[in-house]
Parts: sequence; structure tokens; C-alpha cells
Amino acid sequence: MKRAKKDKIEAPTKDTAAGMAAASLDCAGAMLGASTAMAALMEAAATTRAAHAIFFISLAKEGALRR
Repeated sequence: MKRAKKDKIEAPTKDTAAGMAAASLDCAGAMLGASTAMAALMEAAATTRAAHAIFFISLAKEGALRR
């Protein structure tokens, strides 16, 4: 498709504040999601460690760990 000579094509502006603000909001959302996921993993790991500790303490009390 041929354009007329007087048709103007809009060039991108150098004002990137709006784009940077949108990108920073996207990044903040991703960081929030990542930190929430990390908190969930840390909580699961702490629960697992507590369960292991209770299990091994109960074995030690019963004398099952002695040879």
C-alpha cells in the first residue's frame, strides 16, 4: 500500500515516563508474587523441619536410635 507524501507517521516520543511507570508496576507485581511464593515455601520448610524434629525426638525417647 502506497502512502501519500503528506501522510504523517507518528514517531515514538522520548517521554518514557509512562512506559517506565507501567514497567515498574509490572515489576512490583512480579516481586510481590515472588515474595509471597518464597514465604509459602519457607513456611512449608519450617513445618517439615518441625515434623522431622518431633519424629526423631520421639524415636530417641523410645530408644530406637540406640544400637
